[in-house]
Amino acid sequence: MKQKMKKLVMLAAAGLLLFATMTGCGRNIDVNAVVSTVDGEEIHLGLANFFARFNQAQYESFYAGMMGLDPDVMWGQQLMGDEPYEVMVKESILESLQDMILMRQHAGDFDVSITDADRTAITAAAERFIAENTQGDLDVISGQQGIVEAFLELFTIQQRMDVAMRAGVDEAVSDTEAAQKAMDFVFVPFMVAAEDGSSMMMSEDEMADLTADVKAAFAAGDGDVAAALESVADDFEAEVQSMTFDADSVSPDMDFIAAADALSAVGETTDVIETANGLYIGVLTSLLDREATDERKENIVESRRQEQFTDLLEGWREAAEITVNENQWARVSFERQGVAFRQPEPETEEELGIEEVEAPPNDSEYDEAGEPGE
Repeated sequence: MKQKMKKLVMLAAAGLLLFATMTGCGRNIDVNAVVSTVDGEEIHLGLANFFARFNQAQYESFYAGMMGLDPDVMWGQQLMGDEPYEVMVKESILESLQDMILMRQHAGDFDVSITDADRTAITAAAERFIAENTQGDLDVISGQQGIVEAFLELFTIQQRMDVAMRAGVDEAVSDTEAAQKAMDFVFVPFMVAAEDGSSMMMSEDEMADLTADVKAAFAAGDGDVAAALESVADDFEAEVQSMTFDADSVSPDMDFIAAADALSAVGETTDVIETANGLYIGVLTSLLDREATDERKENIVESRRQEQFTDLLEGWREAAEITVNENQWARVSFERQGVAFRQPEPETEEELGIEEVEAPPNDSEYDEAGEPGE
């Protein structure tokens, strides 16, 4: 069943609104039905539907285009495995909501809570949200005052727990652990021009001839490896590139990286390394690149934060008794009801009584939802 395009305001975080366009024919749901329980705490279908529509809007606004699919057909596609994409995404969404409940249940362990100021801002944000929508639109996404407020409270706690659960890891990383080497290299591909102007792989004989020519050109450098590398680049229409790496690097080619990592002194060169796609020659320029090593240290610390966060959440999930009412959850359909975001003119955070929470960099699954009010 098709309906006219309608504008809908969706909530991104406390006090921040997003406008959405909705098409299709939504199915009526019982907002008080229990869709899941987490250690006895009930998750009602109204909250789950609102959270699902919020996430659906992100997928339809940002990911559909990236995947080259129209939102109208995206959800029915079997992109991985035998299940429709909608089934996979909905499973992830419900797990995320369960995780938010788990975080709230353990918030006291981290001195995380909702303050009176938070509740005032959340109530005002929910009221604004409702005022910007028609009743019909609110019914589709379960946008009642209490449900919107419940979502915002969970969202705020989740964001603060995301920070607290990552805190306290060992931030000491030695140069030895993070060391990044540097090299200059040239890549000469095994490609030739076809008659139609496209590129094609060389024959085995052509590859053998090219390999011999590259080796000869590099050897003609008489010990000046930098000049020899430039000469190879000039002779074979390539370029001298620079990169940092360590033994765990996989790009541009693992065999070439292994050869470069085996070099022990600045100025040493690899042999001409033959790969499936072409030839590599590298010259070691640093045994410890300071900037790249410091960046690697930051990444190692962030990996420790993420591991601590994941271990805590997985431990809580394993210890909890979690149930799902699949029949109720099936009543939320993305194929029959579309949602898409667009950004309105925002109010200032000062006007909304919202303060920023500074968090360490992370790749949490919740990052897409925005930053919380505090």
